[in-house]
Amino acid sequence: MSYFTDWKDDLCQKFYNRLLENYEAITSDENIALLLEELGETFLCNGQILSSSVFDEEEEEDAFPHGSERYYYT
Repeated sequence: MSYFTDWKDDLCQKFYNRLLENYEAITSDENIALLLEELGETFLCNGQILSSSVFDEEEEEDAFPHGSERYYYT
């Protein structure tokens, strides 16, 4: 019985690691920026239009004047 329990635990750990890797890839800043650029005009939750300068690394700190905006509307 312990053999199957160990096998199950190892399999669950592998599935979890794969899920975590995919989740982190999908929710990465680069992937979100690419998705938003593909969608076109994107509105922030405060009604402002998201400009493409947000994706410039130089302006990353000042991209959202009212704090971190993670709610996008297209």
